[in-house]
Amino acid sequence: MLRHDNTVLEIFDLGAGSLSGNVRSGKVNQLVRNSSINPRYGQLLTRLVHSINPSAIIELGTGAGFSTMYMAIASDKCKIYSIEGCPDIADLARRNVKYLGLDNTKIITGSFSEILPEILPGITHPLFVFIDGDHKGEHLSAYFDTILTFSTENTVFVFDDIRWSGSMEKAWKELIRRKEVSVSIDLFRTGILFLNKHISKQHHILKF
Repeated sequence: MLRHDNTVLEIFDLGAGSLSGNVRSGKVNQLVRNSSINPRYGQLLTRLVHSINPSAIIELGTGAGFSTMYMAIASDKCKIYSIEGCPDIADLARRNVKYLGLDNTKIITGSFSEILPEILPGITHPLFVFIDGDHKGEHLSAYFDTILTFSTENTVFVFDDIRWSGSMEKAWKELIRRKEVSVSIDLFRTGILFLNKHISKQHHILKF
């Protein structure tokens, strides 16, 4: 249905590939076609959340809400906090989530750097983090550091588009070398980090 929706949104884009605070118009079907998560990776998110069984999920970059929904259906007991910088896109995601009756999801409008400090102190564990927004490598590292302060060894990070740009790939390679990271998995498009200090440091590259 959304792939045929010609509704025009006002897109306020704070991420890479745009001017800071750049406002442009875009149709819903274009947003869904160009930025929604691939079903194969969406199903991977569902399986990861189901396996890890987190109490809370933080998502940076809601988009139309497809990745949010893939995670929400995996566990109705966890609370999902999904942050989206664009008000129109956040409203679209809220409508999509509501349509499926997923009431374990809270979509918050604002910048990642402003909202994270507000929600992190009250977060419950285990924590699952999915980052798919603001594709700037230096920002990726900063978000990791911010969340790490409130993480435990059971926290799992998943990063999408780790090779979206040279800075993203550089940040990913730096993150897998961090002493806090015990296990890293490189799926080429997506990267996964585990913090469990009882596991010896290891890195895996898998064809997915």
